[in-house]
Amino acid sequence: MTLFDNMVNKINNQTVSILMRGQIPVQEAPEQPQRVEVREAAPERRQDMSKYREQKQDLNDPNQQAAAQQDTREAVRRKWQEIQELPRAREVMKIGDRK
Repeated sequence: MTLFDNMVNKINNQTVSILMRGQIPVQEAPEQPQRVEVREAAPERRQDMSKYREQKQDLNDPNQQAAAQQDTREAVRRKWQEIQELPRAREVMKIGDRK
């Protein structure tokens, strides 16, 4: 057998092993094949967009203006650094780097 055949057999064996351990139910093939009627789908109904108006609302509240100006990327970067500092997160990241 070739190296490729050995690899495929190994993957098949591992897959079957996992499925058997998980006790995933398998549906048996029916004696008579069932006929499934296939029909064409109805066309999608398009919504009339002419009824809608687009408008821009100014932010008059100073709190809303401040929130709109805030860059959330910095907060996300800080949160990511906090997560990386956790011992379990570092261990998981090291395992993921081995791939």
